[in-house]
Amino acid sequence: MKVLWLDLETTGTSSYKNGIVQACFIVEIDHEIKEVRTFNMNPKKEINEEALTVTGLTREMIDSYPPVEEVFPKIQDFLCKYVDKFIKSDKYIAAGFNIARFDIAFLNSLWYSQGDKYFFSLVYPTFLDVANIYAMALDLGRVEQLPSYKLGSIAMELGCWTTGAHDAEIDTRMTRNCYYKLVERVTGEAWRKDLTPYTYVDGQGNKGETWRKQDERR
Repeated sequence: MKVLWLDLETTGTSSYKNGIVQACFIVEIDHEIKEVRTFNMNPKKEINEEALTVTGLTREMIDSYPPVEEVFPKIQDFLCKYVDKFIKSDKYIAAGFNIARFDIAFLNSLWYSQGDKYFFSLVYPTFLDVANIYAMALDLGRVEQLPSYKLGSIAMELGCWTTGAHDAEIDTRMTRNCYYKLVERVTGEAWRKDLTPYTYVDGQGNKGETWRKQDERR
């Protein structure tokens, strides 16, 4: 199975008015990570101050990113490395956190803005959403009720790292880790966790250390 884990940082919450400034994609095939790519871009769209506060980016940093029309072909080339968009049965299952109402809408809008109406030639119109899986686990009594069901809160409940949140790659890895923790909680099936530290740089240019997790069955 081909899974495309993804997370976006944007200039606001409207997929029409605002745009993507950072996108991370993790290609996973049969539970093995094949490749990870992060793309920074200047969407040339409205920038909300609240979004800058959340991401830690500045207008100057966004202005310094390559224009979206330059980055978009690189995103397409990367995604097409592992699927053939002309074969209907060869697509990714898109995976993330609340992606149906947010990330997918922004990506579809990006494709349209670049004159391509066929984003769904790459992904199936059904998604693996960790937020919904947590709700299922909660209904089964396998996880605790939380005052907030944001990614960071769920990650803390599941014992996943949360350092460097609101960086697209770190959030993508965090979401993937939460998924496998939930699989373990719901099924009772153990996964071996091979953790190795790696250095990240957040939106403000600060360096830190977090954890890369490689999951494989025992």
